[in-house]
Amino acid sequence: MLRKVRSISAFALAAFLLSLALGMIPARVASAGSSAGHVIINQFYGANYAYSPLSGRERAVRNAPVSHSFVELYNPTGEDVDLTGWSLQYADARNEWRKLDLEGVIPAGCSFLIRARATDLAKDGRLTVIQEGDMEWDARFNSKGGKIVLLSNSSLISGDVANPSDSGGGPVGGYVDMLGAAGNDEGVNDTIDGYETNFRAGQSKQKSLRRVGFKDTDNNAEDFALVDYRSPAAVEWAKPRRVSDGAWEAAGLRR
Repeated sequence: MLRKVRSISAFALAAFLLSLALGMIPARVASAGSSAGHVIINQFYGANYAYSPLSGRERAVRNAPVSHSFVELYNPTGEDVDLTGWSLQYADARNEWRKLDLEGVIPAGCSFLIRARATDLAKDGRLTVIQEGDMEWDARFNSKGGKIVLLSNSSLISGDVANPSDSGGGPVGGYVDMLGAAGNDEGVNDTIDGYETNFRAGQSKQKSLRRVGFKDTDNNAEDFALVDYRSPAAVEWAKPRRVSDGAWEAAGLRR
């Protein structure tokens, strides 16, 4: 009897592997409910200054491994999305919100790159150059924590709103997505007051926050991981993409 069960199991395994090889079964199956049905913030990197909530001061950041601060959006839906009338908004712990009025279209399955101000470049050759973005934003991003919010309108978030994902009774009008990132200095900048469910700490001039497999459970701590841009291997698969790079799936790229 045991021999028969083993024989059946071996046959089932062989059939499964054959089906996989023939493309009858997808090699990667997304977890149910993990994918967003809207444009998402896929990656955030900031290295223009370092602000300390304790001292209330900011200092210059030197030797960043990435040439520009940036925000990468991604369209996981099956339809192109026109961003006209939308806005991307940013604030650090001081809640002085600034915004970029978006324009352009994100094709289905593609990224849309917003390139912010240039950083102070690394002197040791470890450098990722962001040649251009789909849009340019004359904004500086903190290397020790910040909040990025995507809205489907162009209304500037009020300075008394610390957490646009939950501003008392719900998110602000036009809310689409948000990332709350905290810094990497314990007891100094390792918290942030705006995020979805919980924040991801550890941001620095070396590290971006990047969504894991386009997952969107409305929990920043679970949905994002740190990417160290000092690592050539990390840069190879994590470097942000723009519209002209085409769809991710068509290029067979790692998420």
